[in-house]
Amino acid sequence: MFAMMIMALVCVGFASCGSDDDDSKNKSNNTSDLVGIWAQYHQGSATAWYYGIKLDANGEAAYTEWDIKESPNWNYTGGAKWSVKDNVLTITAPNGSVAYSSFFTLSSDRKTITFAGDTTGGHFGTLEGEFTKQ
Repeated sequence: MFAMMIMALVCVGFASCGSDDDDSKNKSNNTSDLVGIWAQYHQGSATAWYYGIKLDANGEAAYTEWDIKESPNWNYTGGAKWSVKDNVLTITAPNGSVAYSSFFTLSSDRKTITFAGDTTGGHFGTLEGEFTKQ
């Protein structure tokens, strides 16, 4: 009986020390979670507009701003590429230079991304703060 109790305690101990979800691992490095259109709404005194970033599954990236009364214009010549490493989103221009680089966090429901802000001073500079997946 004593041996059975010891075995039960040992089994519980192994189960509790087993493979738990590790909250320290940020699952945002799964790039498929980032694919799509992310937009940030702004309200000014005269109009409302959006800043948006489009991250395609093929690795292409685009940025646009649009008035709330219009549709976004994603017509771009292409060539800008995006990548993720250690929770940093980097967008590389067609000439190979870094056009945008920012630390980001992704919400647990994968519907909101928060950018810390562009460290390059490039034209993606307005990509800062919270963006919602469209």
